[in-house]
Amino acid sequence: VNKLNDIDDKMSVFKDYSEASRINENAGKLPQKVSNDTYFVVKKAVEYSELSKGTFDPTIRPIVDLWGIGTDKAKIPDENQIINKLKLVNYRDIILNEKDSSIKLKYEGQKIDFGGIAKGYAADEVKSIFEKNNIKSALIDLGGNIVALGKKPDRTPWNIGIQNPFNQRGECVGFINVVNKSVVTSGNYERYFFNNGKRFHHIIDPKTGYPS
Repeated sequence: VNKLNDIDDKMSVFKDYSEASRINENAGKLPQKVSNDTYFVVKKAVEYSELSKGTFDPTIRPIVDLWGIGTDKAKIPDENQIINKLKLVNYRDIILNEKDSSIKLKYEGQKIDFGGIAKGYAADEVKSIFEKNNIKSALIDLGGNIVALGKKPDRTPWNIGIQNPFNQRGECVGFINVVNKSVVTSGNYERYFFNNGKRFHHIIDPKTGYPS
């Protein structure tokens, strides 16, 4: 629990004192020296952005703020607002300095968001703590991020259910049998709002600025 709170304190954009918030406040100005945890996660985020050709992009925050999905201010933004904010979304503008573990965003107004990666890192860290304490069988559930450590105590694989996105919570579309693996999902049924009968969800496409 202490490790999870520590990661949240460093990477939550909802905490003014976090390292993520300091990086965002100093965008276009000063590099921010950060912890090993935060530096590692941002470096990995950039790697995954490269691998996905920008489909995953941790600089999506200005667009996320515009939509406000998951808050009581959710709305469809003006198209010009989206066009303007999209200019700030570019993972290549994350400047990493290995020598002093510092991170800087190139332009003012840019913001980094750890929402798509921090939970996975946290789950891996919990797994590592378990392994160091000689725990060989565990199911780590951080909500959408599942880590199955080893096998079940009866030596059979873990059976992970995948939520059916069109049915009530708890109804599965299928199951995956895993040993020592992660299973991660995100769905448009998690955070969304309706406008004129159309669902607008929280998984934003960095190329368009609209829900994917």
